[in-house]
Amino acid sequence: MKKTNKVLIAILMIAMIFPFACKETNKSDSSDKMSKKDSIINVTYKNNEKDENLNKSLDKSVNDTNSGLYRGIYFFEDDGAYEKMDIDPIILVNDTCSYLLFCGVLVKDFSIKNDLISFGNAEYPDLIYIGEGTIEDDGEYGEIIIKPGHTANGMVKKVSGITNVEMDKLNNAIKQEQEFMSFWKIFIEAINTDNVELITEYVNFPFEDRYGRVSPNKTFPRTYDAKNKNEFIKNYSYMFRNDVKNFLKAEFPQKLYNEEVYSLDVTDFRILNFEKINEKWKFTHFGYLP
Repeated sequence: MKKTNKVLIAILMIAMIFPFACKETNKSDSSDKMSKKDSIINVTYKNNEKDENLNKSLDKSVNDTNSGLYRGIYFFEDDGAYEKMDIDPIILVNDTCSYLLFCGVLVKDFSIKNDLISFGNAEYPDLIYIGEGTIEDDGEYGEIIIKPGHTANGMVKKVSGITNVEMDKLNNAIKQEQEFMSFWKIFIEAINTDNVELITEYVNFPFEDRYGRVSPNKTFPRTYDAKNKNEFIKNYSYMFRNDVKNFLKAEFPQKLYNEEVYSLDVTDFRILNFEKINEKWKFTHFGYLP
């Protein structure tokens, strides 16, 4: 009888202790899960150290209804017509800090209203419809019909949320723009002060005047090709007249879709193009169409 009582007491004691042991185990498991979650967030934040605003809004934006990856089609303007192309997933972060990564271009000024992403020229904006529109095309060119009288350049649908891989792509785009802005600040200051020696450090040789070769005119009757620094210096005063310099002070080059090129169309002159050569931004050529 005494032996039985001892066994019962032991069983009761185990039963009393076990729930607490389970709670401690669950607490430990929960702690492990939390530390894993924190480590993911820390990694994400670490990748975003160069952009404080994005860092601050990441938690909210990842859970935002609009934020995520979108895939679809887009009609790019080509000589007045609109050519249809499949587009890579759009990365959209839309919260206190808004970014749209579209075809390699970082767009910070955009809006979303009535399922329409709007960006670009304020008077004639680019419009991407989030949803299913009607494609009206002739096989190569066309547009998206949202409803009678309402069209868009493209349409997309959300395919997933944002992952660290996409955040890395976004951060790389932010980093690239920051690098180009640093280059541009030096380049434009050198032009404003006519520091030609410094300018030539940021010119890629041979420098090409692709427009001047095919479309010389009365105002600019010559081409400005330059095989080397000396030839560029000889052409400098003809290229960077006061009207051109004033234009450059007021404008900023835009990154081209699906290209690692920044471009600036100077009215009544030429298109200035800038590319990354050996990890450094350079003034590479004048484009074809001014």
